[in-house]
Amino acid sequence: MTEIRTLADIVRRWAAESPDRLALTCTGRTVTYRQLHSRSSQLARALMSEGVEPGSDVGYVGKNAIEFYEVWFGAAKAGAAIAPFNWRSPAAELAELISDSRAPVLVVAVEFLEVVRRAQQSARTSFRVVSFDPAADGGDELSAWMGEKDPVDPELTVDSGATALLAYTSGTTGAPKGVQHPHASFLQSFRSLSREPALT
Repeated sequence: MTEIRTLADIVRRWAAESPDRLALTCTGRTVTYRQLHSRSSQLARALMSEGVEPGSDVGYVGKNAIEFYEVWFGAAKAGAAIAPFNWRSPAAELAELISDSRAPVLVVAVEFLEVVRRAQQSARTSFRVVSFDPAADGGDELSAWMGEKDPVDPELTVDSGATALLAYTSGTTGAPKGVQHPHASFLQSFRSLSREPALT
């Protein structure tokens, strides 16, 4: 039985114990734990091939979608964190946030591709843009990019104190700041929720 010490271990654990159990559902699409484990492993390997290393951040611009969790778990398997940027942000602000994160890869929903391309032109760092279409169900750039990789978990050793999420503040009193949330903080939240009488 896989001990859950990081977010990636959640997928590993349930893919081993209940591979055909429903993991995610969104706008009519469903994904089992087996599929989530496979696709996030492919994504991890694709990210690593683009220079994503342990301690890196992987950018994301998009609304609620299954792809968000594929990217998050894939980043976690690569020892990286996900950095979700506000899809309402104008190009200039996005350029600053992406530059600050130094994310080598940015996964973006097709509806925000144009503003991200504009941000890419003025950003202080270089990064690869990979687009996805939530309605394509596998027929987009992200799936093609991932599909080139083996669906084998890289099984990197990641400390529970490593950053799992880089979340930017609103910047109401200055430039937005990137707040690092470690794997351990999420796992503690899950444990606390499991002990909440109102939820049992």
